[in-house]
Amino acid sequence: SMIVYPAAFGWPRRAWWRERLTAHRREIALVAGLTALAAFLRFWQLSGIPDILNGDEGLHSLFARAILEGNFRHPFGTYYGSGTLHLFVAALAQKLFGYTVLASRITPAIGGTLGVAATYLLARRLFDPPTAFISAGIVAVLHAHLQFSRVIGVGYIHTTLFGSLGLYLLWSALENHSRIRAALGGIVMGVWLYVYIDSRFLPLVLAIWGLLLLPTRAGRGFLFGGGNGRTLAAFLGGYAIAAAPMGLWAFRHWNDFNARFSSDGTLWNEYYIRIRAGNPSLDLTGELLKQVSHAFLSITRFPMADFYQSPAPMLDLITGSLFWLGLALTLLRVRDKRYLLLTVWLVAGTLSVGILTVPRSSDGYRMFIAFIAVVLIAATAARELSASLARALDRPRAQWA
Repeated sequence: SMIVYPAAFGWPRRAWWRERLTAHRREIALVAGLTALAAFLRFWQLSGIPDILNGDEGLHSLFARAILEGNFRHPFGTYYGSGTLHLFVAALAQKLFGYTVLASRITPAIGGTLGVAATYLLARRLFDPPTAFISAGIVAVLHAHLQFSRVIGVGYIHTTLFGSLGLYLLWSALENHSRIRAALGGIVMGVWLYVYIDSRFLPLVLAIWGLLLLPTRAGRGFLFGGGNGRTLAAFLGGYAIAAAPMGLWAFRHWNDFNARFSSDGTLWNEYYIRIRAGNPSLDLTGELLKQVSHAFLSITRFPMADFYQSPAPMLDLITGSLFWLGLALTLLRVRDKRYLLLTVWLVAGTLSVGILTVPRSSDGYRMFIAFIAVVLIAATAARELSASLARALDRPRAQWA
């Protein structure tokens, strides 16, 4: 059904593909080179770096092994936050390479690598090729993305692949009034549900962003003008078709579907009730503000602790500086639908991690739910700086005399 549904809207002609490849040969070569660099950085000594197979990696690897041994046969369920279909792919890697560390880590390495190209597509669609190249370059070499492309137990890394690709298809569908792109975008985001729990976050971000666009004529025109109501319907149809088996699993196994929230979610395990009972004088508002600020500052200040033990935050010094500059520019331009999306994505991610999850030592990697927004914000600042420098250098010498 995931093949038949988009095919109903008509596939592009072969000539269209040839024209695109011919017109963008140089750009495609640059992206391919960047993706090849990303692959090298992620696959080089994959079985030895990190040198310890952490606990969650071990659990997911054992579950994949159980699939091969016939102890689990349901590909459309969940296992402690991960979609079991994702672990079926990990089981295939174990079948090919044995019960090894390399086999366990292949799927995040592939996802992290392909996420570079997907980020390029999204950034190019939202902004321009220079911003896209900067964005993809950041993803390709950033230490945090490299680390979590090398561990299977933390599936947030796949956001850069499925989130970027799904959003690219949706945005381009709305701009071009293309129902086939919308259908494919919905399917990509629906399939993402079978990978990791963070897949449930981006649809909520898009819903909030869409609601904020509705009061403006330009926003309504983008969402519904030119027949885009049918475009959105095609997107939702693709999502529903891909998500249907997971929806049935959630209906029948609600506790398993939300197991990660039950263990690390504050609302599901009465976390705030318990800490207030233990300390009746606790200023809960102040505590929430402290938690949200910690989640936000894990981007540029607080070290990434869990599953990494790094003294550095998510972003390095240069990228972090660009992020702060880009954040100021983003807030100044928030009436633009692109910057509004980045703002909603970042704010929703920060609030979700800060208020809804514990412990704080996990904020660093959990903020990957807003990672794409963070990267694009930093990349737009770098683009603005480079454009300003280029304009300054192009001025006649007399102006500098």
